[in-house]
Order: sequence, then C-alpha cells, then structure tokens
Amino acid sequence: MKITHLGASTIIVEHKKKRIMFDPWLDDGIVYGAWFRWPPSKILPQQVGKLDYIIISHIHEDHCSAGTLKHLDKNAEVIIMDRRPNFVKKFLDYNQFNFKKVHLIKPYEIKKVFSDLYVSFVEADEENYFSYLIDSGIVLKSNDKVLYNSNDCLPSTKAIKFIKDNFKQVDLALLPYTGVSGYPNCYLNLTHKQKIKEAKRVTIERLKLLEDTADKIKPKLIMPFADQFVIGGKNSYLNKYSPHPPSIKFVSDYFKRKKDFKFLLLNINQSYDLKKNKKSPNKKFKSHTNKEREIFIKKISKVQYDNDKVKLNQAISEERLLEYASKRLFAEQLKQNYKTNWNLLFNIKDKDESKKFLIDLNESKLKKLNGSFPKTNGKPCLTMNIDKDVFIMLLLGHMSWNMADGALFILYNRVPNKFDPKLYAFINYLKV
Repeated sequence: MKITHLGASTIIVEHKKKRIMFDPWLDDGIVYGAWFRWPPSKILPQQVGKLDYIIISHIHEDHCSAGTLKHLDKNAEVIIMDRRPNFVKKFLDYNQFNFKKVHLIKPYEIKKVFSDLYVSFVEADEENYFSYLIDSGIVLKSNDKVLYNSNDCLPSTKAIKFIKDNFKQVDLALLPYTGVSGYPNCYLNLTHKQKIKEAKRVTIERLKLLEDTADKIKPKLIMPFADQFVIGGKNSYLNKYSPHPPSIKFVSDYFKRKKDFKFLLLNINQSYDLKKNKKSPNKKFKSHTNKEREIFIKKISKVQYDNDKVKLNQAISEERLLEYASKRLFAEQLKQNYKTNWNLLFNIKDKDESKKFLIDLNESKLKKLNGSFPKTNGKPCLTMNIDKDVFIMLLLGHMSWNMADGALFILYNRVPNKFDPKLYAFINYLKV
C-alpha cells in the first residue's frame, strides 16, 4: 500500500495497481472564492489521471470540491458513508457527476472493495453536533496494512473501540491537528492581544485532542492532516489570528517529548510506501515559515469573492427573506425541542447604511430594531455583522452559515465569550 499526498486532505492510495483518491480538492478559490491551499500546489485536477475509486468523507468543499470532481475520471466508483440525510449523495446527484457507481456503506460495516482491500466508516463524536451530522472517519485495510483517516472529525468512543477490536494495529493514522472556524479571527469582543493569545490556546487545545486520539489508537505512524489552507481576498488580513501553524512540522516538533509518537511528514506530490517504509522522491520535508505564508497571502489578497462578482438587485428584501428563514428556524426548534437563552443579533451592512434584527431563541421571535441594539439585560448575545449581499446569499442557501464562518465573512461580538456548539450548528437552519 502506497500513499501520495496531493495537499490539504487529498491523498491517493495505490494498492495492487488500483488507485483510490480520498477527499478531492485540487482547485483554489473554493468556499465562495475565499480558500486557497497552503502550502500552494501546482497539481491540477486534470492531471490526476486514471482512478478506480474516490472515497469522500463529507460535504465540505476542501474534502468534496465540485471544481475538482468535474475533471476526475468518471469511470471511478465513489464510496461514501450511508447516512440520513446524505449530503454527499445529494451533492453528487445535483451536480450530475455521473461516476460509474456510488457505494453506500453503513457505519461500522467492514466492506470488501476488491481483492484483499476492505473499507469501513466510523462516525464522529456525537458531542460535536455538526461534525457528527456530516463527517466520517475512514479505515482502509489490506492483508498486512491498516490506514485510518480521521478527516476533520475526532472519533467517538464507539469508533475507537471498533478500530481497536477489528483492525488491531493501525499502521498510519491521518489525524487533524487544527480546525475551521472564525474564532478568534472574527471576534470583535477580543482585542488584538487577546486574539493572539486565544489562537495559541486553540492551537494547543487541538494538539491535545490529536494526542488523545493517538494515545488511544496507538498507530505506528501519525500524519498531521487536513485543514491546510489560507484565506484570500479582502478578509486575508484576518489570517494573522489563525490557530493554524504554517507547517505540519510544528506538530511533530510539539510532540518531541512523546517518544512513542512517530510522524510521517510528506511534501506535496511525495509518496510513502507503507510496506517498504520508503519515501519517493526521497527528499527532506520542506517546512514553511510564517513569513513564506504571509508572502503568499499578500499575493492572493486582491482576489474577489462570489458576492463581489454578482450584483444583486437592490429590490431584494433581506427583511422579507429573514422572516421566511426565521419561520423555518423556529419550526426546527419545535421539532428538536431546542431552547436556549441566546439572542441572535444581526447588523446587516449595505454601503453606508445598516439594518438591525434580533432573533430571540428563547421566545422564538424575530424583531426588527430601530437605532442601536438594546441592552442585553444579562442574556447571552451573539451579534453578527454581515454585508447585505452575503446575508442574502446565506438566507437563500447559496452560502452555508458554517462555511461562511470558516471563510471569515462574518464579524462577531459574543457576550459572554463562551462557545455553544449546538447554537452555531443550529444557525445553519436559518435559510428559506
């Protein structure tokens, strides 16, 4: 079994003359024009060549890019986890990506793909509501090697037990070392110094999660994986607050004290043969610096986002759309019996004007506000400052709230400064 790293969360596994791609993302400017691969890669989707299988963990563009998939070998068979709702299957159908076949494999099922190669999907931790809803981890097993790809999600206790009980020894674990969100980059309730401090705290927190997973699974090799990107365009100045280190070597350096942790660091387009324990080409890993990343960010700081390229009709009423979207949100609240004391405040900016709205999630009510925001009276409040065109695209469903957050399109003010994962996941229902 040989793996080739193509950048970010995309690899190709070769086994017995079959080629299997994991989570295709090879085009820049995804996530509404904001995301670019870091380190940059010159590999284009058209250059991938013959594929036998494509395994997709979840719907996010850095794992499932339409701009990449449309150029890939349509004779390939796609393998995804069988779940309800199945966002990946809907995405493939909607875009009419007519690959040879789509295999739906239930979580914790061990399915033979060909010859001695088997694949299994494991679920994300249920406590991470949004990750559990969409993400999956993948285990690939041959007669003598086991590869575990955690993608963006940390495994649940059930997933870890399944891996240990059924696969004994994991030879290579691809583990996330960071995450995607607008925190602390976009939080106006934090000062510059507080953002820098919080970014460091989040970095260490994420590394400890990687450590906990590795301690439980005990793989022979660990490859720090996924979420290798930077933000371009007018929001690129916010990259300086990112919890993402400039190089995955930061991860191996951080764990030098852990003598039982062995790291595999691959350059883009570099391969590793798990059986022969050899890299090809046999080159030293190139560790990128903050300065190199800043130079690259400057080059992409002038790119336009989707909303910059489209001029929306000024007659479109964000207020009317918000009314419709709020009704859907409140219906979902009732369905899930979800109540919270958080208020959502919206400051919608259009040139020199702004409109303000309040959604009281405790009372399930929408209010249009005049003038300044009211006093909170001790209630927790999440204020979102959003450009009108972005807000309309969010309400219409062209943009997802989760990915707009990761693209740094929303500036927040959060009081108190406490993260409620269910709240942020629930905001995704605010669309018509």
